[in-house]
Amino acid sequence: MTESMRPSPDKAIDVALAEYKALRDEIVGCFTKQGAVLGLGLAAIGVIFTAAAKDTGNRQLLVVVPPLALVVSALHTAEWARFTRIGQYIRCELWPYLRKQTGYDRSWQLWILERMRRRNPIQRFFSEGFIVPILFAAIALGALIWRGVEYLNVAWIILEVVFVVFSILVPAFTWIGMRGQIPTMPDMWTTERLERFLEDLESAAVPHAEPGEPLLADAVRAELARRRSEQP
Repeated sequence: MTESMRPSPDKAIDVALAEYKALRDEIVGCFTKQGAVLGLGLAAIGVIFTAAAKDTGNRQLLVVVPPLALVVSALHTAEWARFTRIGQYIRCELWPYLRKQTGYDRSWQLWILERMRRRNPIQRFFSEGFIVPILFAAIALGALIWRGVEYLNVAWIILEVVFVVFSILVPAFTWIGMRGQIPTMPDMWTTERLERFLEDLESAAVPHAEPGEPLLADAVRAELARRRSEQP
């Protein structure tokens, strides 16, 4: 791009802010879709359990609960992965550009990131929404046990169990696949990206750690030092 074609700094900032707003709106949309999927899934399962529990009900209706649980789990996880990627782009690409152009040193994204590092694995498990797939897998397993196996052949029973297992495996493998994109694990990043991320951390107004607890920047410095010490 030639100099004459480059947008003015003010225009570039306006475009970046517009992109930021659009991405934030998209994140809100992801949360809305997650809520809708969760609500519809629970409503459908509630109707099925109610119908099966009646005196004249047919417990074979419960056969649809495990595949329904898998669908809800997959859709819920897809939205989680989507807004996580958007947050990564804002934190690692868009915000550093705005900080460089404006000198504004506050960052909600880094503030949230630093607070997340202080949570123990159980707190992170619940805060990142992984309880939802576990919940639906448990409901599916309960439906499978309650219905019984006397009306099903072996192949169908195995298929039902597969639905229950994949209700948990889908989010698990999604999280594993995104590990390299999560900055709380700096060992997965390139050295150049780590150095750039450290600059952002050092210039941002992020909260201080509790006594005896290292900041995220300290973890990044330690990882960079380890890599430099291993260089020939």
